[in-house]
Amino acid sequence: MAVVYQHIREDTGLPFYVGIGKHHYRSTRKWGRNPYWNNIVKNFGYYVEILYDNISYENALDIEKLLIKKYGRKDNGTGILANMTDGGEGNCNPSNSQRKKISSALKGVVKSKEHKANLSIARKGFKPSEEVKKKLSESQKKRCELQSEIERRKNMAKGEKNSNCKLTEKDVKWIRKNYIPKSKIFGQIALSEKYGVTRLTISRIINNKNWKVT
Repeated sequence: MAVVYQHIREDTGLPFYVGIGKHHYRSTRKWGRNPYWNNIVKNFGYYVEILYDNISYENALDIEKLLIKKYGRKDNGTGILANMTDGGEGNCNPSNSQRKKISSALKGVVKSKEHKANLSIARKGFKPSEEVKKKLSESQKKRCELQSEIERRKNMAKGEKNSNCKLTEKDVKWIRKNYIPKSKIFGQIALSEKYGVTRLTISRIINNKNWKVT
């Protein structure tokens, strides 16, 4: 039995690779992919969509060929897929000429008119399913959350650096000497309010004996 899967670009929601495997793990495996596949994943990200599951291997080969023909291949200028063969033969190693075509494509070779036309057709003909739309939305949400977290940490670090200017070495010694965990008077919150610094600053003063005022 086998599965047929496709890899979807996170930036456009378009498929960029079609494959088959005897097990699901093949669809998530990253090693052994070609340069064009690696370039897309590195720059735009991707997710996996299982199209057919628990079907005969012969049927999987036929479906793979049909899908590759539908979307076309990047390396021979017929479409948008990173596949380097027409499918239907299982795993194979690309020829040197195919590798050179992929390498040239990654260096920014101008697309042929035929290639541009096929790319336009493929984009217009692709209608993402509700599941694909959901995954794309979730991916974008995660990127936004990650960016927000990065900005938050930058602001915290900036705030801590500015707050350090308010402390003296004498203050630091006093904080270390009088700090009492969870105390309403000598706890982290109370001390941060007392000296006008962040709780992170108080925590680092207490836990890092080498911490110094900057």
